[in-house]
Amino acid sequence: MPDLTKPGSPCAPNAQHAVRQAKRLADNLVADLHGKPMSSYKHAYAGSVAGLGLHQGVAQIYGVRLKGPFAWLLHRTYHLSRMPTLNRKIRVAADWTLALPFRRETVSLGALQRPRQEFEPAAGRRPDQPAEGGSRMQDGAASRLAPLLVRILLGTEDARGSELPIRVRAWDGSVIGPATAPTFVIRHRRALRRLLWKPGEIGLVRAYIAGDLDIEGDVFAALGAVQRVMRIGDQPIRLSSDDKREIVRSAVMLGAVGPEPKAPPEEFPVGRRGQVADGPLAVDPVFFERMLGPTMAYGCALWDDAVDLDHAQGLAHAAMAARLGLAPGARLFDLSRGWGSFSLYAAAEHGVRVVTLAQSQRQAEHLRQRASQAGLADRVDVRVGDLHAVGDGQYDAIAGLAGTEQADLLNSGSIVPRLYELLAPGGRLLVQQMVRRPGPHPVRRTFTTSYMFPENAELRPLGEIVTALEEGGLEIRGISALREHHARTFRAWAANLQRHWAECGALATPGRARVWLLYLAASALACESGRIGVHEIYAVRRDREGRAGETMVEHRAVYRR
Repeated sequence: MPDLTKPGSPCAPNAQHAVRQAKRLADNLVADLHGKPMSSYKHAYAGSVAGLGLHQGVAQIYGVRLKGPFAWLLHRTYHLSRMPTLNRKIRVAADWTLALPFRRETVSLGALQRPRQEFEPAAGRRPDQPAEGGSRMQDGAASRLAPLLVRILLGTEDARGSELPIRVRAWDGSVIGPATAPTFVIRHRRALRRLLWKPGEIGLVRAYIAGDLDIEGDVFAALGAVQRVMRIGDQPIRLSSDDKREIVRSAVMLGAVGPEPKAPPEEFPVGRRGQVADGPLAVDPVFFERMLGPTMAYGCALWDDAVDLDHAQGLAHAAMAARLGLAPGARLFDLSRGWGSFSLYAAAEHGVRVVTLAQSQRQAEHLRQRASQAGLADRVDVRVGDLHAVGDGQYDAIAGLAGTEQADLLNSGSIVPRLYELLAPGGRLLVQQMVRRPGPHPVRRTFTTSYMFPENAELRPLGEIVTALEEGGLEIRGISALREHHARTFRAWAANLQRHWAECGALATPGRARVWLLYLAASALACESGRIGVHEIYAVRRDREGRAGETMVEHRAVYRR
């Protein structure tokens, strides 16, 4: 093409002319279509710039010759101004800035397979539109996410030689990871910011509950793939200096750098005691009816001969009533603070008089309504509060179910003596209690303490609980392991929640529904792996002569009071 600024000379075959000529050609085509005059292409030579390596360059601008770092800076500035899309300008500028204090990276790893991808939006192609060849892109943001997530989730020591144990789909539709692995969907870059600020369990949980991160398919398989992360709570991930630099570099290139996002509203602030008014149980009772089932049974079901959840809960209620020796006219105290299923069963099937605890007035009103509908209002007394709300002992039996809570029913040193006072001589205590393995157990902030039960959520070994009961004057008569039964109960509750997902999200909030699903799935996996257990502990208060009422040995009565 002739250079009109220099008659008789052609334009130089360089990118500067090509870009400007393309724009002038497009403008002329539009002008011709509308019957308007076209204009010629003229571009006067202003100068040239060139880079000669790191921090060195040469330039000639309007006849002025320059060299050294200033010429190099002019070269970088000019090329940055010519870069298409604001997004690309910011990323390139950030990468050049980071290259000043850090070591150089000569290749943009995310662009190895498809170097044109970053420029496709400027050409009008949508991120989710098939590229050349008709297949969806597999190497966009996801390809850069893989090494970043491996470091954030596993740390330096475990990340070496490790592959991402999950499949990831990024916000631009790109995918990476084994096709058969559980899929984590990163819907927003904010999910990465949460992980950058809180690597490990807390960051992952916040991203999921806020909806920035989603899980497709089997939530149990997905959490199982990253359950090592879910074990360490807010314990810092070990990262080397090189890892930290690479994480920052990758995060900048992905546009994920920024201030720490606010924690989801479902999270309890650090240092504040959880309140019933904003806790996990402070939702519409219908939510729990959908999750727990029509009977709203709150304890560990027995699955040996059961065909479904309701049947398994019925078998568990019958077994508990037998262990407690319930008989017509007996007084039962239910300290579970659940939804009253066992209390209603005991009153209806065994004719006992029950005092049951509720955590809130709303829960108490629901329990009273259920008792009235069942014709048991005169036999089921619902009270709000803790053991201090039960001042009219003594009771022939006391029951406490593990339910959904990991909280220690016998956590306080004053609870066991109080239970001893409430039990009549010869009375029986039956509690289902979650426990942990013996050994060192540093107190730390976890998903459970942050979102579910901020108080008394640290579990104790079984031996400590047995010792506390015996030191309180009670005699242990039997202990049964229910770990596998409780894991299956958690899974059944999670299945109910997923079956009514949209309704439960409307009854509570989408975030609260996610909290419950995550808690149920994580607890089921913890039970199945043996990291936590559930035991049913049976104890009695001996009478003045040291007798324990009816003693059962191999299900045969050997003594009756």
